[in-house]
Amino acid sequence: MIFGLEIEELAMLLVWVGICIGLFNVFLALFTALPLWFVLVKTKQGHPAGFLMHLLYFHLGVPLNGFLPSPKKVKHYSIWKQEEENSLKSGLKVN
Repeated sequence: MIFGLEIEELAMLLVWVGICIGLFNVFLALFTALPLWFVLVKTKQGHPAGFLMHLLYFHLGVPLNGFLPSPKKVKHYSIWKQEEENSLKSGLKVN
């Protein structure tokens, strides 16, 4: 942990700072990044590692590489495509 944040969370904060610097100025980036950092640290307090990433993925539906689609976007997971699953239920064979 660096400054109370994990690497992924620190990267999100640095992306925010970069966007603010690119669109506005350094002062706005600094004055918004410090309160955002404080809020992130307080939100994480008492929760296990990866809590904020889980919050983004599971509850807000933010797609993450290497993960299954969020439960907000998919009703249930299956090893077959939707067409194959429907045909298997009806007893038809799919090529």
